[in-house]
Amino acid sequence: EFSSSLQKQRDETIQKNKSQTEKGSSRYIAKLLGTAKNRNREREIIYERKLAREQQVENSKEEYVGKEKFVTKSYKRKLEERELWLKEEEERNKLEELNDVTKQKGLDSFYGNMMNRNVSMGGEGGRGSVCRATKKSSNDDHVDA
Repeated sequence: EFSSSLQKQRDETIQKNKSQTEKGSSRYIAKLLGTAKNRNREREIIYERKLAREQQVENSKEEYVGKEKFVTKSYKRKLEERELWLKEEEERNKLEELNDVTKQKGLDSFYGNMMNRNVSMGGEGGRGSVCRATKKSSNDDHVDA
């Protein structure tokens, strides 16, 4: 029973992957574009911090003291988007730290990954989800003797 259901899940994932490649869509381009977008955001943040430092030095000059400063709506929207992205990035880093293999004890998370998330074993392959074994192992810090 178990092996037949496992084989069935494998066949479904194989068919799903084949249908994606038959459509002509690339498997990895979307992820590469997302990574490039994140890098550009990081570069932009670094560049604007540099500009802010330069502006601060320039604003300390006597000729600009007491003058009004204007910020456009689009720049405010851009700052809000950046703040939202930074919060999401911080959450991703926290999840990554929670799932860090070097900090986990035992093989619970390994087997949980094999059965629940590993595509070759019939799992869904989602990177964002936390497997049950990882949650369980983090709660079981003490060992009864």
